[in-house]
Amino acid sequence: MSVNSVNAVRMSPETSSDNYYQKAIIIAVLWSLIGTACFLEPPQKMTFVLFILGVPVNFIAYLIGDWFRRFTTPAFFTADGAMNIFFKKIFWKIGPQTIALVIGSLICIGLYYGE
Repeated sequence: MSVNSVNAVRMSPETSSDNYYQKAIIIAVLWSLIGTACFLEPPQKMTFVLFILGVPVNFIAYLIGDWFRRFTTPAFFTADGAMNIFFKKIFWKIGPQTIALVIGSLICIGLYYGE
């Protein structure tokens, strides 16, 4: 093998699981809890309202991010080394959903504050 060889990794197709929406709801609830804890000060009533608003928004954002991930994940990709392959695999497992959750949280906070 040459020093400049390029490794190729084939992405295996994911199977749909029966608890897909349950996992999405749990992630949306946890993300809303984290978001309300990070972005708001102590008025408990407002924190509860933002949590109630955040769960459906984050649920929809997670589903959109996961749809985007499934639609755009390459069948295979090339990398220069094992670490590069590792980081690409991690990104395509959780990257688009996490980005969508951050955008969903920002939308939720914008809706709450009316800005």
